[in-house]
Amino acid sequence: DYNNVLRLLEEKQDELSQTMLLIFNDYKLVIAGFTVLLVFIFPLILLLIFGLIIWFYKKSCLRKIRRLMSDAKRY
Repeated sequence: DYNNVLRLLEEKQDELSQTMLLIFNDYKLVIAGFTVLLVFIFPLILLLIFGLIIWFYKKSCLRKIRRLMSDAKRY
């Protein structure tokens, strides 16, 4: 009976280790996916954000310059 219990435990352990391996492989895939996302999409998002910031900054700068020019024309 004791041997049976030991064998069952060993089987369960094997099952567990196999599931862990499967999970680990899936995890590897997930990590690979995240790295791909980070490497390709993150810079694109950063570029977009910086582009928008620069665009808004340019717009406000142009407005300020126009205002300065109109103020200068008045005097």
